[in-house]
Amino acid sequence: MEDNTKTIIFDFDGVIVDSFQPAFEVSRMLRLWMDFTKDDYRKCFEGNVYEEFLKIDKKQEVADKQFFKIYIPKLFQLPVIKGIPKTLKILSKKYRLIVISSTISSPISEWLNRRGLAKYFSEIMGSDVHKIKLEKIRMIFEKHGINSDDCVFVRGGKAWVADLVVQGRRER
Repeated sequence: MEDNTKTIIFDFDGVIVDSFQPAFEVSRMLRLWMDFTKDDYRKCFEGNVYEEFLKIDKKQEVADKQFFKIYIPKLFQLPVIKGIPKTLKILSKKYRLIVISSTISSPISEWLNRRGLAKYFSEIMGSDVHKIKLEKIRMIFEKHGINSDDCVFVRGGKAWVADLVVQGRRER
């Protein structure tokens, strides 16, 4: 189905909520990648975080379950980044807004609901939809009959950069 609505795809972590510190702390608490500094941990998010972590730990699925069990309650305590509610309200009047994240979809939905922000997003695509963000983007393109000319990507870190630049995607 082709759709002429322009789409803005938001990364959740680092754009809507600053979740780096709690994520880093939970990883350290679980003794995942103990020799990582904050900078090392942050660098894992410059590419696809799941691919980076799988290079280190082949049991990523087990680590994910442990991680999210502790991380999600911490996520619920975090505030929305200043200025985001007003921005989303304005943008949602003209554009389709979608969230893509490495966090699981249902906690993102609940976090957004608790802050009255879920109403601005037509879709939330977490790691349970697909581990690879680029695949989720392809799914959006296919579902809505759009391409990179119809989208802007808003991200917090350097995630997606290499894939998007190589494939001619635009980001902000």
